[in-house]
Amino acid sequence: MKFSKKYRRTVLTLSAIFIVIGSVFSASAFWNSDEATKINADKIENATMTIGTHLIHISALNEELLLKAEDSAKYSGQYNRYYKSEISEDDIWFDITSAKNIADISTKGVRVDSTTIGEQLFEYHTKSDGITYDLRTGNEINIFDINSPYDISSIPEMDPLKNQYDVIVKKKGKNKGDKWCEEGIRKLLTTNLMEETTTYTDTSTQEEMTANGADLEKYEHQMDGLQTHLDSQNERGLSSDHKEVTTSVMRAVDAERRLITLRILEDKTNKLINTWMGYPEGDTYKDYYLKMPDEFEFDAILSTAANDALKNLNESIFEYEKKRLTQGASVITKDIYMWKMKLIVDSEANDTLAADNDVEEILALEALLSGDKGNVAKSKDSLENLIEDATENLTAMLNEGESAEYKA
Repeated sequence: MKFSKKYRRTVLTLSAIFIVIGSVFSASAFWNSDEATKINADKIENATMTIGTHLIHISALNEELLLKAEDSAKYSGQYNRYYKSEISEDDIWFDITSAKNIADISTKGVRVDSTTIGEQLFEYHTKSDGITYDLRTGNEINIFDINSPYDISSIPEMDPLKNQYDVIVKKKGKNKGDKWCEEGIRKLLTTNLMEETTTYTDTSTQEEMTANGADLEKYEHQMDGLQTHLDSQNERGLSSDHKEVTTSVMRAVDAERRLITLRILEDKTNKLINTWMGYPEGDTYKDYYLKMPDEFEFDAILSTAANDALKNLNESIFEYEKKRLTQGASVITKDIYMWKMKLIVDSEANDTLAADNDVEEILALEALLSGDKGNVAKSKDSLENLIEDATENLTAMLNEGESAEYKA
């Protein structure tokens, strides 16, 4: 039996969601199920799948959504996946948790009643137009704002300390040491990240850098501009390739703002640990309530919680560093970087025409980089520009003459 291209594309996309996405640490355990909502499964459009607390139309599925949905499955405990098939009769829902091929969403699939879907709890719905809605408010939402980088309660890296804080809060007969420790953790977990400053070493330049709320505001404006352009791409029905370019740049900007907030939390967690160990640094005691009372005991449980949080923060910082926009070493990767930075500027200025051109340039350059022969005309123009850039760079190097290192 032969299937149309449409069906083959469906199977290829479905196969992607069967891959288990690993994570460095457990997803947040602080989900409030009372804030989630139920849906009418019969009114959901065909080709929609459920993953955790997400409803996602198959045409809108991307890497970022998949990661968010997988995390929601962990914290909600809703591990079964369902799919409303567009290739079966009567708009049937199937359990695709163990699906392997197209038969599992058509003739031989595990069918489920709409009431099964109606019993699930959901938070987000990404429709065929590519727009994601928060089902709790009915408002559109930027998928990169799911698990806000500014809301410490939704930052899973801090879960070990959150858990320990809950234990101390519920403890009966607390002494002065318990109360002092509780206040220290509370101050950390209620930090206004937009008002803090952090100093760090830039891994790409090895320079000492400072970041604060003004930098976070800058990245927020960039995210807003890119989201506006992505919405425009969705409205005009542009290809998934075009939208993925915009999404990939958003991923990089999101990494920048999360690096700032995670570094602030890393710094404050280190200070809290030093305070508990009796090694104050400057205003550490002032920052964390009072001088350590004699009743305080820095036991193994508290130490493990704090160090686990610190380990999570360090690992996430390492991962987000890899998502930043970098120039690379070659002429072509430097040009891609330049066009992506220009896309940020043009999107923020709401210059749709310029932003569209930026995306086209990026696609052409990436096609050249990968050896893809698509978009031949644009790739040819990009190649000519690259040759010009490379020639200028070489000429500049020759004009500089022998370097001091060479003469030495």
